[in-house]
Amino acid sequence: MNALCSRRPLGCFALLWVLWHCPALAVAALEQETTRGPVTALVKLEPETIRIGDSVDFTIEVKAQAGVELLLPEFGQALDQFPILDFTPKTRVDADGTTVATHRYRLQPNRSGELHLPAIMIEFVDQRPGQRPAPDGEDAYELLTQRLSFTVASVVPDSAAAELHPPRGELLEVPAITPDRAALLTIAAIGCIALVAAAVWWRYRQRRPPLADPYDVAMRRLSHLRALPADALATPEQMDAFFVELTDIVRRYVEGRFGLHAPELTTEEFLDAAAASPDLSAPHRGFLSDFLQNADQVKFAGLVPSADVATTALSAIGQFLTDTRTDPVALGEGGHA
Repeated sequence: MNALCSRRPLGCFALLWVLWHCPALAVAALEQETTRGPVTALVKLEPETIRIGDSVDFTIEVKAQAGVELLLPEFGQALDQFPILDFTPKTRVDADGTTVATHRYRLQPNRSGELHLPAIMIEFVDQRPGQRPAPDGEDAYELLTQRLSFTVASVVPDSAAAELHPPRGELLEVPAITPDRAALLTIAAIGCIALVAAAVWWRYRQRRPPLADPYDVAMRRLSHLRALPADALATPEQMDAFFVELTDIVRRYVEGRFGLHAPELTTEEFLDAAAASPDLSAPHRGFLSDFLQNADQVKFAGLVPSADVATTALSAIGQFLTDTRTDPVALGEGGHA
């Protein structure tokens, strides 16, 4: 923008004037506000115009008067139908004591058509003087946000069928092929195919690198994590990076060892694929489910585990690799989980 204004000041001024006087050019958003007593909840989805493959921002913003304790939903609650790309929780307290809590999700709708973001349950306890903390027989008040409905457009235009045209003119008649000529063409085609196949196979044999054992690769990466100094997990950012690396080790090992495309799948998709794999025993599937869901809490929900938890996770992953190295179903019901 600075470079544009330095070269074309009049054009830059015109652009700024349009943006200032035409707010409709800004990215529109769907939003609904719900209030109950001292609490107001706003749910917002942006942008309003969405095409398949686009990501969207879904925001839950809750404001509570001073003296009111908010209880927001857990990470991903009621959003399991959408892959979650990112999650950012924030909380602040204004000068007048108002609490503002925000949960921002980046979602990616995986199909076109009319979709819905379900209503979200917000709970709160009214601790203001002279107020009843919660309804009789209940632990807290409940506020249910409104459902947001939106449409995801397909990338195929509506006029696609109308743009198809029939072939022009009649097809030329193919000359008849005599039996002798057909035999010669067949022999020539088979010979060419054989030569091409032999050349491709030879080049593949010459250039193919040796395949690394997924177990050896994973154990080498684990040894790097074990060699980290004692202060390497002292901050939440360092602990987050540690669990990102540990999760990637597990996913890539499973991809190479069991043929599951783990790194490209969300946690839910990966667990569904693992559940359908005949090579993973039930205890192993349970271990992967617990580990990946706990790791998501660290990566997306801001959970900060202790150094002892990180050490225990390293040992558990090492045991999982050893158990599944050669015989993925040998663990049985009484083995390591």
